[in-house]
Amino acid sequence: MKKTISLISMLMLLFLFVGCDNNIQTVVIYTSVDRVYSEIIFKDFERETGIKVLPVYDIEANKTVGLTKRLLLEKKRPRCDVFWNGEITNTIKLKNENILQPYQHIYKTTVNRNYIDEDNMWIAFGGRTRVFLINKDLISQKEYPTSFSDLYKNKDSYTKGMANPVFGTSNTYAIGVYTLLGKEKGYKVFLDIANSDIKIVTGNSVVRDLVISGQMAYGITDTDDAIVALNKSNNIDIVFIDQQENEKGTLVIPNSVALIKGGPNNKNGKIFIDYILKAETIQKMIDIGWIQINIQDNRYVDKKLISFLNNKPIKVMDVNYNDIQKYFKKVNKDMKNLFLQ
Repeated sequence: MKKTISLISMLMLLFLFVGCDNNIQTVVIYTSVDRVYSEIIFKDFERETGIKVLPVYDIEANKTVGLTKRLLLEKKRPRCDVFWNGEITNTIKLKNENILQPYQHIYKTTVNRNYIDEDNMWIAFGGRTRVFLINKDLISQKEYPTSFSDLYKNKDSYTKGMANPVFGTSNTYAIGVYTLLGKEKGYKVFLDIANSDIKIVTGNSVVRDLVISGQMAYGITDTDDAIVALNKSNNIDIVFIDQQENEKGTLVIPNSVALIKGGPNNKNGKIFIDYILKAETIQKMIDIGWIQINIQDNRYVDKKLISFLNNKPIKVMDVNYNDIQKYFKKVNKDMKNLFLQ
């Protein structure tokens, strides 16, 4: 009899737990953003909304590509509600594969049109930008590079470098150059780079470490690596690319967020998108070190780097991300031909 009562009690408890679970609001988010940063945003979102985040991170080295492949495989039976991408090109590729669902978010009117999909399939926000990282023990200030073209046009004796433009944000920058200049002029830029004495390395962090160690006088990297360099060494200086009056500005590599078509928690996905686009959330991401640029008002806001702009607004390359998709195949083919041989 006691065993029967005990079994009934266990079944009742199990029923109660299952009932409670059914009442919990959830949202499934796939993200390529480093867990150390994204987890902070997820916890804040849960506290503010009561909606539990079920995150999926990618452990592959090329995180965004891995998540993109997963979303494509799940196209017929979506498991994800929101894709929060640490860059933008693969989000646009997902739009082209009919993976995304339009959503006219509440912050639509406050963002530069270059960073909003014309069909409301995605929105870009925050982000990093490209800078010269300089070892000031090796190069005098009067010889600092200021323009991207200085990297391959200056005939100096300094060791200098960049990450391979086949991959990552260097590839995004190449797409931006092609979009701004056109296919022929864009190709000529990277042909000149391939024919120069520039050291091509595997990633932005390698550029950073080589500059810090003095094995490289200067190189191009992203602002997040620039901050790491500043924290590691006193011999580092930073120059934002193409900020002079007659120069084209530097490219912002933004985060992007999109609603997945047919996701299991569509309503909660929209709530998360509105949350992540709030000015307070973007400022939080700046404070914790994930992003350095607030593109919603085109203003540079990271305190560690603002002095390198002399407290002026950042000059941004005028690239409309709605236009870049037409250059994906051309750029990837050119970069592989130039830099993987």
